[in-house]
Amino acid sequence: MKTKILILFIFLSILLFAGVQALVFYPVKYKFWTTGISTTVGKSIDLPIYVQNLGLLPDTYNVTVAYPGEDVNPNIIKIENAKSQTEQLSTYEIGKTSARLTLLSATAGSITLRVYVMSSSDATYNPSSTCISSSECSYLGENYYCLSGKCARYTEVIVRTGMASLPEFNWLGLLQIILLASILAFVKF
Repeated sequence: MKTKILILFIFLSILLFAGVQALVFYPVKYKFWTTGISTTVGKSIDLPIYVQNLGLLPDTYNVTVAYPGEDVNPNIIKIENAKSQTEQLSTYEIGKTSARLTLLSATAGSITLRVYVMSSSDATYNPSSTCISSSECSYLGENYYCLSGKCARYTEVIVRTGMASLPEFNWLGLLQIILLASILAFVKF
């Protein structure tokens, strides 16, 4: 009788432990972050993007940097390496990728970009990860979006910009321009 109770106790303990793990651990779970940056016209700068795998299984992540809306003028900022992928990350491992941004025209204030991250394994373990609308991606928690038929999480990045700044001109260059403009104005009149 004691043996049966012991076996039953061990069996229930295993079930309880497996149930707790199922509530706490996920096969696909991740977090990611980046920082805001500042740039000037013509200067290329790297936007670092860090992804941490919090799931039980090794995974790779697809990262996309894009404008959040379709009404934004893409001639303001050039995004190179807009789509990239991290290396395979084990549980709690952090991977890094980056996109190169170049400000093409003068703007005052800031530009908002979005960084979308999606798990490569999500479709394997979650058949509902393909989507038509963003509401189907609510299982990802907060900041979810349907990007090209796949569920992704996103964060917004602020790129701070100034008015036209030409780093190759210093005060001496500015004085030369003013002097030449004065001479041309004097000769013309």
